[in-house]
Amino acid sequence: MGDYLKIIESNKKGLMPFMLEKDCFVNDTQLSMMLHAIGADSTKARKYRDKYYYHAYRNGYDAGGDDIQEWEKLVKLGIASKNRVYHVTISGINILEELTNSVIYLCDCVGDAKSKVLTTLIQDACYCGYGCWNPTPIRNIARRIHAPEKVVRECLAILESEELVKKTYDGGCDDEGYPYCYHGWALAKKAYELDEYKQAWKEECRKIEESVNRDCREERGE
Repeated sequence: MGDYLKIIESNKKGLMPFMLEKDCFVNDTQLSMMLHAIGADSTKARKYRDKYYYHAYRNGYDAGGDDIQEWEKLVKLGIASKNRVYHVTISGINILEELTNSVIYLCDCVGDAKSKVLTTLIQDACYCGYGCWNPTPIRNIARRIHAPEKVVRECLAILESEELVKKTYDGGCDDEGYPYCYHGWALAKKAYELDEYKQAWKEECRKIEESVNRDCREERGE
């Protein structure tokens, strides 16, 4: 982990604006604990084209003493969570990737990644905002759940056999007349019957309603 800390120190100055913009600045002690939680070891990381690729073999930290206070701060920032022990969240992994110039994989097996792949496609099916992916490319799924593309492909094959997802494309012309064609994956009809999808859609509708009401209040000067 020592080499990783050296990389962090060299990258920290350039990353300060990024971390402050995300409102998730963390101190050196917290960074060390986050790296320890995922078992970070630069000697086990593969380096390719000036970037480290690391497969985290764990994600947990059984805190005690003063460490508990530091981890609770991370939980409030949304970059850690707690079940029985503390875990680094996806947001926290994203920060570690930026600081260490790394790609960190959390899901190395289909069993870990399958539900996350389905959840990602459900989120994209429900999301109505700008910049959503639908259909969603494999590479995009892999980056968001921190899993190798090979694992994501295997998960999609299983989900496709269960008739929950399908390979599809979206094409046509944009408002300026330029043609486009996107290939990727999306939910199949059967997936819309899942409770997870219904809950996600209900939550998205709630967010839209809140946004519309907020805009109306601003227009009325309230």
